[in-house]
Amino acid sequence: MTRYVDIPLSGSAFYDLSIALEGNSYIIQFIYNERMALYTMSLFDADKNPIVQGVALVPNYPMFVDYRLPNLTGYFLLINNSTTNTEQYKQYPDQIHKYYQLVYIYEEA
Repeated sequence: MTRYVDIPLSGSAFYDLSIALEGNSYIIQFIYNERMALYTMSLFDADKNPIVQGVALVPNYPMFVDYRLPNLTGYFLLINNSTTNTEQYKQYPDQIHKYYQLVYIYEEA
């Protein structure tokens, strides 16, 4: 069975959030990089030990799918809420939460 975990987005240039994924606690950190004109996402364990750092948030691309992560079998997906094909995450970074939804998707036995 496919499971989805909604991950809240914010228009803030830097923020952390604690979240449970597949029964384990993690910290996700978002940083907006003006030079790159996009957000990056980092994943830490509950003790703030880095697991994966600085992955670009890119719409409709399965992020972290190329990594073999302990206790995680799924991937993150940034879904565009509108039907337009513009790069709203670059045009309006402070409103990313209005244009996109971030989910973690995994298979549960």
